[in-house]
Amino acid sequence: KIRGKGGCIENKACTINVGHAGTIARFLTCFLASQKSGIFSMDGSEAMRKRPMHELLNCLEDLGCKVKYQGEKGCFPFILYTNGLFNKKIHIDARKSGQNISGILMQCPLLESDCEINFKNGTVSVPFIKMTLDMMRSFCKNNKLSYTFENNSIKLEKCSYKNENFSYEIEPDATAASYFMTLSQVVGGTCVIPGMKEQMLQGDIAYFDVLNTLGANITFGEDGLRSRQERPLSGGSFDFVDISDTFLTLAAISPLLSETLEIYGIEHTRKQETDRVSAMARELVKLGQDVTEKSDRLIIRPNLNKLISQSDNLYKNLEQRYKRSSCILNDSCTTVSRIMYQLQNFQKDKNVEVNSSNVIEYLSHIGLKLERMLAFIYTKNKVIRDEEREMKGNFAVIVVDGYELNHLKLDKKTCIEAKSLRDPLTGQLL
Repeated sequence: KIRGKGGCIENKACTINVGHAGTIARFLTCFLASQKSGIFSMDGSEAMRKRPMHELLNCLEDLGCKVKYQGEKGCFPFILYTNGLFNKKIHIDARKSGQNISGILMQCPLLESDCEINFKNGTVSVPFIKMTLDMMRSFCKNNKLSYTFENNSIKLEKCSYKNENFSYEIEPDATAASYFMTLSQVVGGTCVIPGMKEQMLQGDIAYFDVLNTLGANITFGEDGLRSRQERPLSGGSFDFVDISDTFLTLAAISPLLSETLEIYGIEHTRKQETDRVSAMARELVKLGQDVTEKSDRLIIRPNLNKLISQSDNLYKNLEQRYKRSSCILNDSCTTVSRIMYQLQNFQKDKNVEVNSSNVIEYLSHIGLKLERMLAFIYTKNKVIRDEEREMKGNFAVIVVDGYELNHLKLDKKTCIEAKSLRDPLTGQLL
């Protein structure tokens, strides 16, 4: 339970560190600026100190808040001297973040009059601004909030927040759900995410449309969202301006796609915890991928063979959202690697020969139940005879039915050379 205080903070002089949290940095700063007779010292992590806040702080100063910078102007750390916000026509630069608008919007009912917010140069992540307005309606008296949203301007009629007890159900996190709906597309199986609906307040739910366009099978039912691998994902060109928090998830698995992927509308993410566009491009190049980086987009030409040989470089020392996204690709690589490793040990321990005709049978002996086998590598110098030819040395046998690998259609017993194939778990040559 959360007990409200009518919008007033009892401690009018305190120090707050927002850490890495950009959302808290914007929303909390706006809320503190609305307080009467307050002095608030604000700071953040080293990374947060590099993220510009001047667009929002300039707007708050225009509305009556005083800001004293303790370092670089427009950035953390700073001190807020607050005495409430004036009601006037509001102008704000929201080109880099729609959260600037949402932070101001949530203070408008406290002004108890009509309000107008203008952002003449447009904004990003419009669905999140609409989400803010819809949530505000649930917190307003009689669930009433009247507004117009057009021509880069929002006009709100006079309203006020509720002062009685009520319950509010918080939706599951659609951004976090993107990791799990993607995971099943690259490692197989089915993933069910309870509570997810096709129509949600959060704009990031639209990420499922992107996956379905790529070839996924994502449906909604009474049990929530169901993500099932239908076929290998392809490629395409997608605008992520309204769902930019999910672009890392798709970019992270791009080496596994069968066609070129273009992600655009993401320039504003260069000013987040890190320059997300450049950081993702840099890490993909380490994995042997052909990447074109432009100001607002990434164009990625997948190369699965190079991914396998470079997988020991898999997204190391990255910020939190990168780590969550890269876990998906890591799971895909290590799943195949563990199958190879365990089957080789099984052959050695049991003194049996595993080949393309009995590999599925022996998978069950090492505890794996798969609808289809992704890959299998035979031990060194073992002679393998398939229906067409005889080969010696290190090579991988792809045991799939119609699985596409680097635009090459492979039959169930096709063998391909992989002299530099490495185990992603150990980095050792296989």
